Amino acid sequence: MRITLQDTPALKLHPDDDVGVALVPLSANRFVQIGGVTIRMLANVDAGHKFALRLVEQGQPLRRYGQIIGFATKTINPGEHVHSHNLAVGSMQLAVSYTHLTLPTNREV
Repeated sequence: MRITLQDTPALKLHPDDDVGVALVPLSANRFVQIGGVTIRMLANVDAGHKFALRLVEQGQPLRRYGQIIGFATKTINPGEHVHSHNLAVGSMQLAVSYTHLTLPTNREV
């Protein structure tokens, strides 16, 4: 299957992500299909930059790669550029657990 940047101008990297990543510059008022949703861009977003996929209230975490990358410093609407003007690192408590998983291989050693 061949895709073009015109067909796929942005990516959602993980199902839990709150942000999309622009693959090309996206102009305000452009409609982008991403993760089965249509987003109207509210701001110009450069290639490689993030934009909100959903409404994120002030103080709520934002995820990229399924991981928290920071907290909204103000309400962020879908289609808004997400960067240092509305995203900051905050303190949080994490519960860390480890598991040991061995997967069988078909390869001889």
